[in-house]
Amino acid sequence: MRSEYIIGICAWIASLVIAVFVFGAVAPELVGRPKDLEIVQLSQEKPAFFENVFSRKDLEANDLLVNDPIVVVRGRPLLPAIHGVGPHDLLGFRNDKVPSVADIVTIGDSQTYGMNAVLADAWPSVVRSLIPQVETYSMAIGGWSAPQYLSLFEKALSLEPSVVVVAIYTGNDALESFRTAYGVEYWRGLRLDPDAQLSDLPKVPFPPPKESWYRLKRDDGLEVTFTPELRAASNDSENRAVRVGYEIISHAIQQMALVANAKGFALYVTAIPTKELVYEKWLLNSQQSLPDSLKRLLLNERAHIERISQDTEKNAGAHYIDLIAPLQSAIDTVPDLYPVNQDGHPLRNGYRVIGETIARAIKGDVVLLGDGFYRVNVSDQESWYYAKKGDSCVQFASAEAFTRVTSRGVEGIMSVPLKRLQRCTLQGRYQ
Repeated sequence: MRSEYIIGICAWIASLVIAVFVFGAVAPELVGRPKDLEIVQLSQEKPAFFENVFSRKDLEANDLLVNDPIVVVRGRPLLPAIHGVGPHDLLGFRNDKVPSVADIVTIGDSQTYGMNAVLADAWPSVVRSLIPQVETYSMAIGGWSAPQYLSLFEKALSLEPSVVVVAIYTGNDALESFRTAYGVEYWRGLRLDPDAQLSDLPKVPFPPPKESWYRLKRDDGLEVTFTPELRAASNDSENRAVRVGYEIISHAIQQMALVANAKGFALYVTAIPTKELVYEKWLLNSQQSLPDSLKRLLLNERAHIERISQDTEKNAGAHYIDLIAPLQSAIDTVPDLYPVNQDGHPLRNGYRVIGETIARAIKGDVVLLGDGFYRVNVSDQESWYYAKKGDSCVQFASAEAFTRVTSRGVEGIMSVPLKRLQRCTLQGRYQ
């Protein structure tokens, strides 16, 4: 009887161990392991194309994000618009579709994704609405930083953009860049300080506890909540991880600028400031006593943004867009730029200011194909010619066909990639 009891207990324990292992594999949150700490191994095996694109595991995920061995997390593909997030396209980015070509590509984190706003109010959508006839494509996911921006910048080139905008968020990008570079083996090439290690990251609780919040009472009676300790830790110039993180950001900007200059498109870099820095004048002019963490944040963040600006402008083909001045100016005249609670993401009106500022800066570099004649070099020996008018095109399969129909030569005709003509409807073809 006793032996049967012991056997029963052992069987029960074995079953429990197996159950925990299974739940840990398929539902780690049920056994206390955060999803974003899962390790996803990078496989060198080439997956079957459609099985990878239409992965049931990704499409049926319960979360907004899915894990990735290179970019750490990415958006769940084909997520519908729910509760202020989405919709996601097939690649997991917040767009209605994946275009064949995009005039403007925007890259960033949750501040570019547009948390707190519907898709139409995220700043990349505002840019699209202000520059007629352009196709914009947003490649932004919350939690991303310089390594992911660098990775997606390379992928963005396949869309043949004339402008790429990379938005750095000074609220946490330095620390996230450091964490990714030193925590993900794929990014070991960005470990610019060989002696640094993950333990150099500042020990700051997230989300920030209520006792670390700071509340400013505005003239209209509303109280605005800030999280200065969290943001100050992300900009602490005395911390090794922060310093290296900003070096990684500068390195990424340099690498992207080299490519942009070589390929002939415009790179724009901007730094989206913290809510604290946007409210800087209000905070400094208030009669309230400011905590030391808030004073340090305002001082250090400005210095880091100035460095990003300088590091951008010293690269040929790269331009910096200042957002501090327009956001600080708008805080006095535009209501509801940011939530009054501790959330640091802008609201609809805040994203509007960002989008308007960026649209004004980049508009002159957006290359749109007007009516006229174009050449596409199919190979070293073969070229096609197009006559474009409005949204319609006629194709000529050779220089002879072009000259025969148009009665003009092909000298001086502008050469463009075939993708740039994919948005016009082909009305006819001459051999």
